[in-house]
Amino acid sequence: MPRNLPPVVLSESYRAALGDQHPLECLKKGPKRVRKLWKDESKKRLRRQPTTGSWSVHQIVAHLCDAEVMFGARLRFIAAMDRPPITGWDENLYAARLPHEAASTQELHDGWTALRALNIALLERLAPEAWSRVGLHSERGEESLSKLVHLHAAHDLVHEAQIARALATKKPVGEAKPKKAVDGQQPGKKEQAKDASKSEPKSVDVAQKRAKKELKRALKEAEKAARKAAKEAKRSKGAKQGKAEPVGAKG
Repeated sequence: MPRNLPPVVLSESYRAALGDQHPLECLKKGPKRVRKLWKDESKKRLRRQPTTGSWSVHQIVAHLCDAEVMFGARLRFIAAMDRPPITGWDENLYAARLPHEAASTQELHDGWTALRALNIALLERLAPEAWSRVGLHSERGEESLSKLVHLHAAHDLVHEAQIARALATKKPVGEAKPKKAVDGQQPGKKEQAKDASKSEPKSVDVAQKRAKKELKRALKEAEKAARKAAKEAKRSKGAKQGKAEPVGAKG
C-alpha cells in the first residue's frame, strides 16, 4: 500500500472530516467504527428518523452499502480503462426505490463490510502509477483514483457523524421508556400499567377531570330538580284536600 498518495484538492467539509488520516487506513476501519456506533441500539431506534425527511441509521448504513458498490465500480473503471466516463448517481432515488427496508441493518452492514474488504484488497495490489490515472466524472470533471479514494474516506466520516447525531436525538414526545427488568424478570402487569399511565399525554388527564366535574354538576342539578318536583306535588295535594266538602254538610 502506498504511504504517500498523490495530493488532491477536497472541499472544506471533506478536508476537515478527513484531517491527517491516511485515506486507505481510514477506509479499512470504517465498517468497524460505524458498527460500534449502533451495535447496542434496538431495531426501532435504528429505523426511527430523527427529524422529518432525514435518514434513519438504517438508511445511512444502506447508503454506505450503495456507495461502496459505486466506489468499487469506479475504481475499476479508472484503473483498467483510459479516461473512462464516470456517471453520477442519485442517492435519494437509491434510498427511495431499492428495497433496503426488507433487509436488517446488520445484513446491510455485513454486505458493506464484504464489499469494502474486496475493494481495499484491490487498491493495495495496484501499482503506484495507477493512482494518477483519471476518469471523467459527469458532474465534477476529471478525477484521479487518488482523489476518488480521498473522497470516499471522507464520505465515511461525514456519515459516521450523521449516525452519531441521529442516535443522540431525544425520543419523540409520548414515546415511553421501557421499564428495565430486575434480576432477569420482566415487569409485572401492575408495573406495565403504571408505566402506561405515565406515558399518557397530559391532555387526557385534563379531559378526564373535566368530564368528572361535569358529571358531578349534572347529578346535583338532577337532585335539585327532584326535590323541587316533590315539593310541588306535596303542595298540590294539600290544596285539593282543603277544597273537599265536609261529611254530612248536605241534608
